[in-house]
Amino acid sequence: MGGANEPKEFDAIKMHLDELSAQQAQLLRELSHRVELGRSKIPPKSLLWSRLFYIQKSHRQIHRFAVDYMSTLRFEKFWVALGFGFVGLVFYLSLAHDLPDTGAPNGMKIGHVLAYAWLMLWFAQIYRSNAVRCAGALTFCMMGVGLEYVQGLTDYRGFEYSDMLINSAGVGIGLLLSHTPFQNTLRWVEWILVSRAA
Repeated sequence: MGGANEPKEFDAIKMHLDELSAQQAQLLRELSHRVELGRSKIPPKSLLWSRLFYIQKSHRQIHRFAVDYMSTLRFEKFWVALGFGFVGLVFYLSLAHDLPDTGAPNGMKIGHVLAYAWLMLWFAQIYRSNAVRCAGALTFCMMGVGLEYVQGLTDYRGFEYSDMLINSAGVGIGLLLSHTPFQNTLRWVEWILVSRAA
């Protein structure tokens, strides 16, 4: 997906990268020509080498900027609000009297794993810094532990240490998935929505 749907800023980034690549290729040809002429010992601080290193550095910086730009979500506030809605749903399901029947045998805590993996992966798509993701993982683990203690204070829900571990395992799975192509799911959804709206 691209073409007319791509932001103008991204077109400018690609154009600048193409220009830098062309300059870099030209300088490399000049260096190769000098070597062929027997001038293999080019002073390290010569203008030619300095220009080449500058272009390579600029190329890397713009590439990092392009990657960061592509990972930015257009509807970030909406995704954050929806994410907190999922958090509220987990609170409700953790403290509700009557839970929906998932059809899973007793003792299987698949719902716990899915819920916490979903929360972790959801917010990891919005906040891509490793430090923020780790902080989020710790927060969700503490949330799972806290809700378990709150359940123990009720007379209709049970307290289990195993649930704390299962919740934390779900968070860990979500964190692992955030380092796979699944971390771009919301970005793909946005591209689809924007493409259809265009």
